[in-house]
Amino acid sequence: MLQNPIIQTLILFLGSYTFMTVLKKYGPVGKIVTLIAGIFCVVIWMLRYNRAQIAELYRNPILKHVIDLVCQVTKEPGPGGGGVLAPAAASAVAARPAPAAAVAPAAPAASGAAAGAARPRQPVSARSGGGAAAANAPAGENPHLLVRTDVEYRTLAYRLKEEFVACNDVVDGTLRQIQNSVRMRERSQPMAAMPPLGMNLYMGRQGLGKKSLAIEIGKALYGGDAVGVIDLAERGASLASVAAAARGNGYQTFIIENPDCAPHQVQTDLLTAFTGAPLMDGSTPVSFRNCFFFLLVHKDAESFPKPVASAAGTGFTVVVNHLAGSTDLDQMLALALHGVYPFRLPEPAEQAGVIARLMEYECNKYSLSLGRVDARMLAREVEEVGRMGSFRVAPTRVSRILSGPISTALARQSDSVVVEAAAAAAEERASSS
Repeated sequence: MLQNPIIQTLILFLGSYTFMTVLKKYGPVGKIVTLIAGIFCVVIWMLRYNRAQIAELYRNPILKHVIDLVCQVTKEPGPGGGGVLAPAAASAVAARPAPAAAVAPAAPAASGAAAGAARPRQPVSARSGGGAAAANAPAGENPHLLVRTDVEYRTLAYRLKEEFVACNDVVDGTLRQIQNSVRMRERSQPMAAMPPLGMNLYMGRQGLGKKSLAIEIGKALYGGDAVGVIDLAERGASLASVAAAARGNGYQTFIIENPDCAPHQVQTDLLTAFTGAPLMDGSTPVSFRNCFFFLLVHKDAESFPKPVASAAGTGFTVVVNHLAGSTDLDQMLALALHGVYPFRLPEPAEQAGVIARLMEYECNKYSLSLGRVDARMLAREVEEVGRMGSFRVAPTRVSRILSGPISTALARQSDSVVVEAAAAAAEERASSS
């Protein structure tokens, strides 16, 4: 009931009216005390009943300090983790010997899915919150999850489908698995060994939006400060930094690129975590029972079988066999996954929509809107995307092509940008010469 925006507005209105009425009765000191108490009440209420909104407010540097203070005094779980937010995971990893592939902050990819139709957002830092207390909290008590109700899952699915082209099956399958796992976990024994809440693999060429989609889902689950990325293709890569980050905050989303390129021992360690057994961070066992994992395999998936759930009789073994046969991923690790989803190049009409959306983003950088676009120019860019097999270079090409039309619109003090095929081609030739 408290999730209803009308009820929320009414409560805030009545609270504000009562607060201002009480404030008139006291002197300066009493007013300050009452003001502080009111702030505490509002923050505590939002932490308990509107975590999605307070997670957005937490991104403001000033409000962040206020929320941290309230959490520290009241012991309420912060919006990015449990209790008082601790130093960033990257800092925690840097304080100990680590391989080259440390967990990095998750940043939205420039191209998306397809094509990064994901809207550009500010980079986020991989912050670990909550310390050991959060990591060891009973799994049935997960106050850090920002998506809980059926309505919230449907709203998230709708937003992701709007932002990512031709990924409806991936979005539906991933969120359905996560919702089912969370529901089951709430009924599990707190001390029982449990695998992570989500273990999904996305496979496809680079530039089709795998990382962008995984980041957006991770930000929606625990907030942008609890998403980390590691590339296991880097020399000396291991899961040591992942274990260190999870030890500091047991409520995180980890995006692991190129797991098929990792040495056998690293894949074995990952399988250990996926079966619910702890990994060691020094001499401390670390559980991943409240974490989410996205494995990204950057290989062509055009011939990949249709994605299915890993339930009996669904043919998931066929999917796993194809995955193990086309990559160097350990078959046992593949069998432990909740779902495997291929990313393919969308149809030409959808490709054109992605190109147009990238143009809109480019125009929005200069507070302009996209006006008329010559269909011949769109057709040329779609042809280029088809030749490349992905949208990996599309943002760079769009930026170069729109340089002239945007400059012309600014010089004319026009609010919209008109893209002509001839002018765009001339600009591209001039910039490449």
